[in-house]
Amino acid sequence: MIVNLIDIAQSDNFMVHSLLLLMLEGFSNADFGGDRNKTFLKFLENDNFSEETLKRKDNIPLLKKLDAIKQEAKNFMNLLNSSLTKSVDKVTNKEVELKTENILNAYENYELQISRLRLVIQPEINITRIVHTTSKICYLSARGYWYVDFREKKRIFTKNFGKETDYELLKDDPKAIEDAIKEIQILCLNEYNSIYS
Repeated sequence: MIVNLIDIAQSDNFMVHSLLLLMLEGFSNADFGGDRNKTFLKFLENDNFSEETLKRKDNIPLLKKLDAIKQEAKNFMNLLNSSLTKSVDKVTNKEVELKTENILNAYENYELQISRLRLVIQPEINITRIVHTTSKICYLSARGYWYVDFREKKRIFTKNFGKETDYELLKDDPKAIEDAIKEIQILCLNEYNSIYS
């Protein structure tokens, strides 16, 4: 289950605020100074997509989704440096100030989600040649990568997508590359949706 920390912090429920404060105590030594903010902003700004990726019509809704998540991450980062909200304890009638400067995992969670969505938009692939053992027919197979954990990327997707002879330049044919990207993008999107939907 994915929890939106902004919604939690802006909740009117004092019990929710109390639980958030308890959670924050575990991150009291975390550093959220200017360097971390600058590094995170640089990460958000550098998508490094190719021109072909930006022109693909299939990517338009995914690029919009990426922009929305990056904006949510920026909003959250801004909240980390200030008081999120003030709440009044209904029992003691005292004002309680919530601060989020100590939530270390939030940065990493946003970074992981954004990195994964970037792989959906522009999959990292390689194409290999597969020989069917019985028929000896050569096929092309696309292999794709995925962030399995924070900053740990592995090749986990494989999809056969056509006979080698269907492509004039074999695995280097632009049509083969495009077909491989489409196949791996579907697998990446399914994986992304299974985690974040």
